[in-house]
Amino acid sequence: MSDAASAVRHYLRAVDQSLEGRDVRGVGLYAERGLACGAAGEARGHFLYAQLWVHIYHGDFAAAQALAREAQACLPAGSTRFYQTLAMRAAAVGALGDMAQLQEVMNAFDAAAPPPAATAAHLETMALISVVCAQIGLTERAADCIARLEQGPAACYEASAATRGWRDYACGWHLLLCLSDPFRAHEAALQSNVAFDEVHNRRMAGYAGLLFGIAQLALGAYEEAETSFRWVCTDAGRLQEAVLERAAKVFLAFLLLIRQQPAPVEEMLALLNEPLQNEPAHSYVFGLARCAQALALAASGDLLGAEVAAGYALEGLCWAQSFRPYAFAVLSRVLLRQGRAEAACEAAEEGLRSLGAHGSGGGYQGLLHLMLAEGRHALVQPAAAQRALAQALGYVQECAALIPEPAARERFLSALNSARVLQLARAWDVAPAVSGE
Repeated sequence: MSDAASAVRHYLRAVDQSLEGRDVRGVGLYAERGLACGAAGEARGHFLYAQLWVHIYHGDFAAAQALAREAQACLPAGSTRFYQTLAMRAAAVGALGDMAQLQEVMNAFDAAAPPPAATAAHLETMALISVVCAQIGLTERAADCIARLEQGPAACYEASAATRGWRDYACGWHLLLCLSDPFRAHEAALQSNVAFDEVHNRRMAGYAGLLFGIAQLALGAYEEAETSFRWVCTDAGRLQEAVLERAAKVFLAFLLLIRQQPAPVEEMLALLNEPLQNEPAHSYVFGLARCAQALALAASGDLLGAEVAAGYALEGLCWAQSFRPYAFAVLSRVLLRQGRAEAACEAAEEGLRSLGAHGSGGGYQGLLHLMLAEGRHALVQPAAAQRALAQALGYVQECAALIPEPAARERFLSALNSARVLQLARAWDVAPAVSGE
């Protein structure tokens, strides 16, 4: 064996050990040295995957995307590293908004058949593809992935806490965004967090913690959500996991706005600086950061700036379609504050149309119908206002019925938007619309 071949084998082992220990610096260093030794074929694919992993860790999705196709081509289809490369590629194109490359990833995934040794990697990649699809509004593909994950071999889940963690993480996003069931989503997120913690994967435990906080936010459990977001921010900072830290900051800003904390608007906007400066323009985190910015500016009285920020949110969420209805709701709220009730109604109606186009709930129907009701009321159109409010009330009651714990159900009904719907329903003497009306 030549010296170069021996060096390649040495660096392959070093890369694998660094990946196992999540030593980001070591992974990058040994991958670079292995490639410098002239690694070819499958070995080159392993080193390129390692560089891809480092880029994803640092949130450099463009650099990751540039490497991903070559790495995939070097690796045997159906191998563990092949599936792991597809997962990294899906994460990159999901953040960058490249539908053509995402379709390539899904086609390659569907075409490959995993041997038993790659079953766990196959399931984990399927979970990540499901999360991306849920976030961008490909609800049928997301549901298909979830069904296949739930039918996965029990022995694999019993043997691998990491694979259980990925399954539960994907199920949590699907429950939240596609089925509008934040209670079961928070349960799935908690299970995912526990599973990732069991294998000391703090990075993915953090992402599961973020999802747990988002679900708690949707349930009106504001103290629990704040605890989760602050923990994620702190731990992500220690891990130098910038992407996760930025996401947690965005949701923490939302929480401060919702709870109407005494913190100045400048503090809320400061939380959004890094996400707005460093997130890819098509990521859901960037789009939601613009939504939070719009709400913060509106709270400060800068309604024109708020309208501009809401417009940027709509542009940023053209890819992450499952979150885009919320941007319409934010824009509707800002326009209503400006006294432009007709435009506010149009924004709310456009948001409802976008929900219907993707068959995705995301918990936004009630909010959009509430905004529509308030807009019609401002236009002195009482019948239309009552019809919209009846839809909002029906949705709130349907969501509440999905929450089995009485205390959690009561907390959801007392949350900001739910409480507003119930208050108006009493004032206007409105009964809930029957589902499907």
